[in-house]
Amino acid sequence: MNTEDCRECHGDNLDGGTSGVSCDECHAPGWRTDCTYCHGGEDSDTGAPPRDIDGTDVLEDTSFWAHTTHTTLTDGPAYGCNQCHVEHTSVTDEGHLFDDTPGRAEVVFDDGISADAEWRGDGCTAYCHGDGQDPGEVELDGAAVACGTCHDENHSNAGW
Repeated sequence: MNTEDCRECHGDNLDGGTSGVSCDECHAPGWRTDCTYCHGGEDSDTGAPPRDIDGTDVLEDTSFWAHTTHTTLTDGPAYGCNQCHVEHTSVTDEGHLFDDTPGRAEVVFDDGISADAEWRGDGCTAYCHGDGQDPGEVELDGAAVACGTCHDENHSNAGW
């Protein structure tokens, strides 16, 4: 897991700094803005894990095994990263990689469909796991909630 601040040697923009070596010299082209470079993309091109930033790729050992489920829904619209996180556009964005909690993605529901949701460290409360109006609680080691619990599984996705 990346817990070091690369800027100490490579400069604020990671273009060389005191080391004289730009991070672009070793990392793949486009790495600064390609979410899947650090955030997986193992199951799909969404950038969702199952590969955690520390390299963990065994689904049940990842920090949030339901990422792929949430980003590839078929019974409704798939969720974007901004539903649970601030969606950054570059590795050097304020509060992204180089913040007070390096190697940890902050959960921020402010722009999401369940803005009153809360992350508890082992699961979350969100209306989408409740009755559609009131939050329900889901734990990471609990059973997944099927969309058919609330939605007609035979509906067309048109108009969502």
